[in-house]
Amino acid sequence: MVYNIMTCGGFGTEVLGGCSLAWAGFVVLFFLGALLRKYAGEDMDIDFSFFGSLVIGFLSYLVVVTITGSPRWSIVVGIIGIVVGGYGAPFIIDTEG
Repeated sequence: MVYNIMTCGGFGTEVLGGCSLAWAGFVVLFFLGALLRKYAGEDMDIDFSFFGSLVIGFLSYLVVVTITGSPRWSIVVGIIGIVVGGYGAPFIIDTEG
């Protein structure tokens, strides 16, 4: 079964059910990426790509939540994607400017 986050197909549609938790995962990932950029990227002068973290984190989260339908496991994969994308993107692309 494939879960659709846009139409809530396959998820429970009750309040704080599967679909609303899946959408809340995007918010959690965004703020986690922003906090990592602020504290690790700016305050500690570590190269961190906010755009790279959001792209890799959101895509990995979306793929896992679509396949499994589990927002809890998907947020773990999304957090790993945020960290890998944020710290790995400056090695691949130029983030200066």
